Amino acid sequence: MSFFVSLLINIITTIIVAMLVSFLILGKEWFKVQIGRYKLNRRIYKAGITNIYESRDDYSKYRNYPKVAPKLLDYLKLATKNIYISAYWMAHGTEIEGITHGIIDLVKPPKSLNIVACVINPDSSCIHSISLHLGIPEKQLIERIEASIFKLKKEKDRLSEEEKKRFIIKIYDSLPIASVIMLDYGFESCRMQLEFKPYHVARHYNFSIELSGNDNGLYKLFSDSFFKQIDDAKAIY
Repeated sequence: MSFFVSLLINIITTIIVAMLVSFLILGKEWFKVQIGRYKLNRRIYKAGITNIYESRDDYSKYRNYPKVAPKLLDYLKLATKNIYISAYWMAHGTEIEGITHGIIDLVKPPKSLNIVACVINPDSSCIHSISLHLGIPEKQLIERIEASIFKLKKEKDRLSEEEKKRFIIKIYDSLPIASVIMLDYGFESCRMQLEFKPYHVARHYNFSIELSGNDNGLYKLFSDSFFKQIDDAKAIY
C-alpha cells in the first residue's frame, strides 16, 4: 500500500472517528434535553397548567379549547355550572368589552349560572398600594372601581328576584396578587384563568396562565385560595 493511500485512509478514519465521537457527545446532550423537556411537560401537566398567554393578544390566538374564546364573554360562556370572578375592577370587561350585559344573560335561562363578581373595595386601605403598582392615580382608580360596581348593580336590577339570588356582587379588602376567573368551580369541567399585572406595564401586556383539574396541584392551590378570598369578601348587592 502506497504512502499516500495509507495517509488518506488514516485521514478518513480520523474524520469518521471524530464524527462518531461528536455524534455521541451531541447525541447524549440531545437526549438529556429531550428528557428534561419530557420531565418539564410532566410537571406542567401534574400542576394543571393548560395554557399560557404572553399578552392579551394571545387570547384570540390560543384560547381555543374546547372552542375558540377570543373575548372575555366568550370565555365565560364556556362555563356550565358557575363563574367566580375576583378582579381589580373588571377593567377589561366593563370598560373595553362591555360584558356586564352578557353576564346577566348567563344568569338567565337557559344557562342559569351562579355567578359571583368580586372587585376591590374602593374604600380599602390597599388602594394606595394598588394605584402605585398600576401607575394609576388613586382618584382615577376609585372612580373606575365605583363605575364597575355601578354597572354590575344596574344590570342586576334587570333580573327577576329568583335570578338575583344567582348573581352576587362582592368587594374585598385584601391585596390582590392577580385577577382570576374560575369556571365550574368544584366540578369536573373546572378551569381557571389567572392574569398577572407587572409593575407599571400597560394592561394590554398583562400575562396569564390557565389551569384545570380538581386534583392537579397548582390548580387546587389557586382555586382553593381564591375561593376563600371571594368567600371572605363582603356582599354588597
